[in-house]
Amino acid sequence: MNSSLDLIRKIERAYAKGVATKADLLRSGPFLISLNPSTDLRWLNNAVVEHAEASISAEDVDAMMGVFRSHHRMPRMEVFKELWPDLITLLLEKGFEVEVELPVMICTQDTFIPQLDPAITVEMLTPDMDPVPFLKVLDSAFGQNEPVTPERIERTREGLRQGKVWSALALVNGQPAAGASLVPSERTAELAGVGTAPEFRRKGAASAVSSVLLQQGFRTCDLAWLSAGDDTSKAVYERLGFKVLGTQVNISKPGLL
Repeated sequence: MNSSLDLIRKIERAYAKGVATKADLLRSGPFLISLNPSTDLRWLNNAVVEHAEASISAEDVDAMMGVFRSHHRMPRMEVFKELWPDLITLLLEKGFEVEVELPVMICTQDTFIPQLDPAITVEMLTPDMDPVPFLKVLDSAFGQNEPVTPERIERTREGLRQGKVWSALALVNGQPAAGASLVPSERTAELAGVGTAPEFRRKGAASAVSSVLLQQGFRTCDLAWLSAGDDTSKAVYERLGFKVLGTQVNISKPGLL
């Protein structure tokens, strides 16, 4: 059996389990659908395949689209290309469009190379801390103008409280510079939401905050993974010891709300 495919299946199982811990979750056939009630941002509303051995039909896809439509959200999926080539073809036939194909990268404790800088302070978030600086850094990093509402603050704290996510904030000269999160599941952890405020880019803040999170994660996890957004971030992760394993396809159907 292909060991790379086995690792991708392991990642998919962990990813689906991580999604399954979210409060706003619906199941539709072989799909898990995560919906955010406070925003229609596409990357915060998406579906994943729950079972690697699933058989997926056109009717399953139609039902999944219906769930999104009934909640006034754009149908969207994040799919591992090596596992689901036929599903991607089916989605394209249904009018979906590929947003982006991202390299899926993995790292183990043996390959991990921490990238720390004494000039950069990294704080692990706790439920009793004020998460607003962390949220604002990520909003700045990703060019978002979402309001930091009491509901958003509480959702962040609740995730930390329940151990569903570990998050950290990097500071440069005392100023919030970068943030990231680690989502653990089945001894596998996803490094997600790594972002640096524009004025602090290329100063090592993303590497430092990722390093501290990975040090924490490898105490209980055997494998870390992520999907790299571009060649610049891919190079950052390669320096941390990540290598490319496969491809994540983000695919959505515009105009169907």
